[in-house]
Amino acid sequence: MKTQILLAVLMSFCVKSFAATETTPVRIYYGMESFLKDVANPADQDALPTTYRLLLPKINVPMEFVYAPFKRSLRHLLENEPACHFYALENGERKTQHLFSLPITFLPSPRVYTRTPVEEKMLNNKGEIISLTETVQMQPARVILLTESISYGDELDTFIKQIPARNIVWRASGDRHNKVSEMFFKHRTQMALIYPQEAHQYLETQPGNDRKYYSYGIEGVPAIVGGKMMCNKFPQNEAFLEEFNQGILGLYDDEEYIATQQRHTPDALRDLLHEAITRAKSSYRETIEPELSININ
Repeated sequence: MKTQILLAVLMSFCVKSFAATETTPVRIYYGMESFLKDVANPADQDALPTTYRLLLPKINVPMEFVYAPFKRSLRHLLENEPACHFYALENGERKTQHLFSLPITFLPSPRVYTRTPVEEKMLNNKGEIISLTETVQMQPARVILLTESISYGDELDTFIKQIPARNIVWRASGDRHNKVSEMFFKHRTQMALIYPQEAHQYLETQPGNDRKYYSYGIEGVPAIVGGKMMCNKFPQNEAFLEEFNQGILGLYDDEEYIATQQRHTPDALRDLLHEAITRAKSSYRETIEPELSININ
């Protein structure tokens, strides 16, 4: 009952009062079936729902959240009407086609999870995998489990393209979150590329599935990644993202927001996390403030 009440309150922030405005609500597609319930539930302290819980009351633009699997969401973004996706990585190809917000969350990049250790000769002095392709091919099963139809970021996408198709198993899912973690920790695959926070979330809810495993970063992949709102190129979405970004900027110095980002960030990466947030603030101000100056003049 409490969750239902909180969900109603949440949706009042999202949809606002349509009678009070002639603005058509921005339609935002999301690919996690439980997303809105997670946002409305204060007991859920995972990074994305907690961040949205903090962010939505700051946004004064009507929004309509609609569930759709990721592939379908991408099709909606190609249609001739405004649409956004609630969380995506920006890469070179997407940047030419879509608009992006500031990073919503800052979390550790995907890591390679294995059941057998990677040989030291395959690691650099930081313990990172030097060649993803060679490492996969040296493992007993000689395959790595990846999530289909998503981007892991420019750097990782480039490395993945170098892996022969015979060495990849693609996991397709309408609601992809934590499915790869489930397969790895239930021993259905011996190697997988997983976001650490998703592995952590899975293990929290599935005790006993954490038998010995190893995880490794990949050389050349940024330690911290930022997920963003992704919208198609319409004037309405440009105005929406300006408002959305102001709300995010208001979070970057918020102690609860920082604590949320740190929750799944190892101590060794926390300085890099703060640096990533500082860079996001600086880059936005360097881009926006000259435009404001031109408009004022």
